Amino acid sequence: MIDGMKPAPYATGPASKHVPGRNGFEDTPSNQVNIIVTPSSRAGHFDARLEHHNSLLVTSRSPFLDSARHLVDAGFDPDAVLIMRHDGADHDALRARLGTAAGLTVEESAHGPIFRSFRNAPQSAVAAPPSNQIESAVTDPPEGGIARATMRPAMRQ
Repeated sequence: MIDGMKPAPYATGPASKHVPGRNGFEDTPSNQVNIIVTPSSRAGHFDARLEHHNSLLVTSRSPFLDSARHLVDAGFDPDAVLIMRHDGADHDALRARLGTAAGLTVEESAHGPIFRSFRNAPQSAVAAPPSNQIESAVTDPPEGGIARATMRPAMRQ
């Protein structure tokens, strides 16, 4: 839920795109969610808010995609159209299906920024496995080869 605003439940199927008030706004088409972005106090970041609603959705380097994930997690229809505008602009900056935008992230490459599939990263990519579950053992070396270390469940004594 976003600051007391709960999106109306949405139906599935082609007719669901025309259910009035589904995204919680009277003056916005039911299949559209508008966000307004403004520069944040953090360098290179933007604050994203729902249009006509002062709730801060995210502060992010990629507010469009991060807002999409936040809105889908809050129960908004993934088939709705997400539209982003910069504060004071009279034109749309970005537009995509909410579910599509939620599934993307931006990565820097040698050729500039590119879209990639979003993946939730583990808490720590280098976290050690629990010590009570792992024991190092040396397997029999392959014929003429070198022994390899393997991980096996620890046996408690």
